[in-house]
Amino acid sequence: SFLVTGCGKSLTPEECLQLLDRYVVLLAVSDRPDATAEQRNHMRQRAKELSRRDPQFGKCGKQIPRRKFDCAMTAPNTDLFEQCLM
Repeated sequence: SFLVTGCGKSLTPEECLQLLDRYVVLLAVSDRPDATAEQRNHMRQRAKELSRRDPQFGKCGKQIPRRKFDCAMTAPNTDLFEQCLM
């Protein structure tokens, strides 16, 4: 019972994609503030394509605790996002 409560429900594949999407958006804002919406959308689509081929990304749901996911999804920038996942 403690383990279930302490760890929370595993992340779904959709939540892992949301996490990736959030990171790409934050990265685009910080590293390419002049990027157009179309360019940002292309970056997001490219990241999703690459994630499908990355075996580590497939483990996201089991490796990232829900509390870290929640923290990262509300982080205002890439530095804090990355700190959430440490």
